Amino acid sequence: MVPITHESWLEVREEVREGLWQYVLENFVVDPKSRKQTLQSIGKKWRNFKHYLYAKFIKNRSKDPKANLFKPLKDYPFIKKEYWKVFVSHGVTKKWEDKSMKAKIVRARHKYNHRLSRKGYVGLINDIMQETGKSEEEIDRTLLWKKARELKTGGYESDVKMIVDKIDEL
Repeated sequence: MVPITHESWLEVREEVREGLWQYVLENFVVDPKSRKQTLQSIGKKWRNFKHYLYAKFIKNRSKDPKANLFKPLKDYPFIKKEYWKVFVSHGVTKKWEDKSMKAKIVRARHKYNHRLSRKGYVGLINDIMQETGKSEEEIDRTLLWKKARELKTGGYESDVKMIVDKIDEL
């Protein structure tokens, strides 16, 4: 429903987004107040799908002169031939590779990654409330920070351990 030719979700016209929202309302039970979150979720899934297409069909094959990247995909008949050609021509440019490399560099700089999976901080707070019987206001932020970065096997990575030790000292 959203062409893969757009570089970002922000380029998708409001009429298309409204059409997506109407489709959701007609086919699912959704609170009308959740329009923004629903469209954000659709946008994220659209970006993930584009990344999947790039990673599977373009990234590793773009250096192979025998690979016919512009050949339409049989697995995805809903992608129009002209959209696929535009998508491939964007995917093999230096600009695209630079953008991808920049994102990898930014991600590599993250030092203290949490390990909360899909439950996030809300789920962690609920777990602590059930275990301890404390209310949400009684749970200390430092405890949340430490628990969010704890390894499954217990303990912490070395750089996180230094911060945990400082927190415990204070």
